[in-house]
Amino acid sequence: MQSGTKNAVMGVAVVAMLGFAGYRLFLRPSGKFVPPKTLTQKAVCLNCKQNVEIERSFSAQAPYKCPACDQVAAYPWFYCYDCAHRFVPKLVRIEGQPPRIPPGVRCPHCGCTNIAGYDPENPQQSPVADAKLPKWP
Repeated sequence: MQSGTKNAVMGVAVVAMLGFAGYRLFLRPSGKFVPPKTLTQKAVCLNCKQNVEIERSFSAQAPYKCPACDQVAAYPWFYCYDCAHRFVPKLVRIEGQPPRIPPGVRCPHCGCTNIAGYDPENPQQSPVADAKLPKWP
């Protein structure tokens, strides 16, 4: 390689490295992942039967306050991959507390456990129908 070509290649390499270093120091975010503080979730209110969108903290447990009727009666939708139904699981009732979603959720339509939280953006979740909603007090 000739001296002039070698110097040009070295110059381009130095400029590229300085540009990358400047980006890393000044323009790029810190690199620390900051998780979001809230989650938006599709839900249904068992009191007013409205489909709602709930913004909640990651630690909050259902039921959530319904933005349509202001009652604490909104539960997240689930999706069954076996029967393609969207559902709210059978709730556990404990005296003095609102009904809760039990551990080990099963589809109330077909009884299987091949389920996930419902996400309308997921192309693999196309509900054919909604299972019957649990009774609300």
